[in-house]
Amino acid sequence: MKKGRTAGLIAALVLVIGIVFIIYRVAATKEGEQVQPAIAENSAAEMEKNTEEEGGLPVEEAIVEYTYEANDPSNILEGPHTEIADCKYCENGQQVGGLFEGSSVQFNHIEVPEAGSYIVKVYYTSGDPRSFFVQVNGTGEAEKYDLPEVGKNDWESVGTYEFAVELVAGNNKLLFSDGGWYSPNLDKIVIRKAPAADAVQDPAAMWGESGNIGGELNTSNYGSIRVTQHEKGFVIGSSAYEVLYNTETGLAGYSWQGSMIAKGVYGSVKLGDQLVRSLELDTHQLLADQIVPVQDGHGKGIKLTVRNEKPGLPTFDQIYYFYEGVDYFITEQEISGSSELSSNYMAPVVLNTAGGVDLGQYGDNRVLLVPFDNDAWSRYVSKTMNTSLNNDKYISSEVTAIFDNVSRNGLVVGSVTHDTWKTGVYWGGSDNRLNELKVYGGFTSRNVTYDRMEHGAISGTTLKSPQIFVGFYSDYRDGMELMAVRMQRLLPRSASGRISRKESQSAGTAGGRMSISCPITRWLLSRISSMTIFRINPLTTRVIFILTWIPSGTISRRRSGLSW
Repeated sequence: MKKGRTAGLIAALVLVIGIVFIIYRVAATKEGEQVQPAIAENSAAEMEKNTEEEGGLPVEEAIVEYTYEANDPSNILEGPHTEIADCKYCENGQQVGGLFEGSSVQFNHIEVPEAGSYIVKVYYTSGDPRSFFVQVNGTGEAEKYDLPEVGKNDWESVGTYEFAVELVAGNNKLLFSDGGWYSPNLDKIVIRKAPAADAVQDPAAMWGESGNIGGELNTSNYGSIRVTQHEKGFVIGSSAYEVLYNTETGLAGYSWQGSMIAKGVYGSVKLGDQLVRSLELDTHQLLADQIVPVQDGHGKGIKLTVRNEKPGLPTFDQIYYFYEGVDYFITEQEISGSSELSSNYMAPVVLNTAGGVDLGQYGDNRVLLVPFDNDAWSRYVSKTMNTSLNNDKYISSEVTAIFDNVSRNGLVVGSVTHDTWKTGVYWGGSDNRLNELKVYGGFTSRNVTYDRMEHGAISGTTLKSPQIFVGFYSDYRDGMELMAVRMQRLLPRSASGRISRKESQSAGTAGGRMSISCPITRWLLSRISSMTIFRINPLTTRVIFILTWIPSGTISRRRSGLSW
């Protein structure tokens, strides 16, 4: 009797797993449209939909296209392994392969009628995620593009990937190199004129005169932290830094040692298909009677709430944590209503104004791109701040540093909670200043986080964003190291030094629950969570958990050779 019962349970388990596998394969096929070995589209339009909400490059088909084969005799092929190889599904049955250990393909005759931005569509084969470094006309630094696999271990199907470049009228050269690592096999490239970018400044997000908050009314001291009310806003801070908030415009500015580093900051959240921005609500009020003391892994300080309201919309609270004796603060947002809310995108730090982040130095300002993990040859990359193309491909995972590469002065911004959200940092700039910055929970990308679907939504009458660390340092590497140390203090651990099963199962319940509607999925997750402590948390949590265990003093110095 027991044997028959056991056999029945095993058969039921096999059936459930089989159904889940079939559902996954059907969903994956529909997502990639790879029923036959053909072209899998991986264009910018597929990538970060939430990037398009507040910036990003629109990509659409142009009438005129220019096609260039990788195996064209006029191209220059270099490297110890570079070769022209057969390719069943490539344009002419051939491709350029062997692009590793210092190999490259240079297209020598890219002819376009006028100067401007162009979309380059790369046709390639790759059975795993790989990267290209692309340089235009032999000038400037090569841009790194991470191309996803076309199909797992599939080296026959052809995929596509798009990015934008600036070309001159007439002849241009495009160099595709492996950067000393491994690149996909290259079939061809197709070039078309990029649509005109909408460069109109949103008047509501402009900083303008928001720094003028009128005369001082009163000041309250909380240890070394002071809160000063003004006629049109308030200032919170210490001898090291201040946050100025204009209650008429709903915009904030962040200053360190008297210099405003970031300005025009607000928050945003997606509720269904609606993007709600804090600056667009009718009222912005500091809840002065609700300032409360806090003491946690960051130290001793206070918690303050700015309430944003508008009839017909949920209450939008911007929350700040200020601590004594440190050069940073923590911010998050909380959305609450009388009925259930749902969101897969919450951004506590957003700015979209000319010169929004200004380090006060203009020689070689950069933004650090932190990979989601160390798979697929992922590396830390520091990019010039003067980047306005392909910004949706330069989203940093969980944290970034915005810094001057000479003095190392830099702003460090990133998430310190990872129980519910994957956090991304989107940015764009010119003239050695950032004009766009968005730190948001809900980051997904096929080639960065390996997600083929949008971020899962949280639901409840109250929704909470990730907590965001904001600090400015004379050496940004010290700031990143301090952030790691603080995170280590905040992570709950059992006696063995690992997150306990009970603690990890309860993580993420505050501020809403994860929306998992499929009962089979819920059942499988409950089984998985009983077997391992790590699989039920986001992959990024594991990566940062490992980083925080690196001995103090090694995180920044050990990597200084990467031109951070």
